[in-house]
Amino acid sequence: MMNVVMLMMNVVMLMMNVVMLMMNVVMLMMNVVMLMMNVAMLMINVVMLMMNVAMLIMNVVMLMMNVAMLMMNIAIFQNGFSWKCVDA
Repeated sequence: MMNVVMLMMNVVMLMMNVVMLMMNVVMLMMNVVMLMMNVAMLMINVVMLMMNVAMLIMNVVMLMMNVAMLMMNIAIFQNGFSWKCVDA
């Protein structure tokens, strides 16, 4: 009689082990999905960073162009520009 009880307990333990194994497989798949999402987020972040660097370089170029325009304007006004040219 004790053997039958032990056998039933073993069967119950086996079923619990199968359930735990399935839960482990589900957790593993979720971990893989999370890892892929993390990799995708990382790639998006890298792309955003490159775009930020490109924007920064463009801003620096724009700033240099603005400085060049300003210097051209200063040179034009230093060159004796006056309102005489509109008097004609």
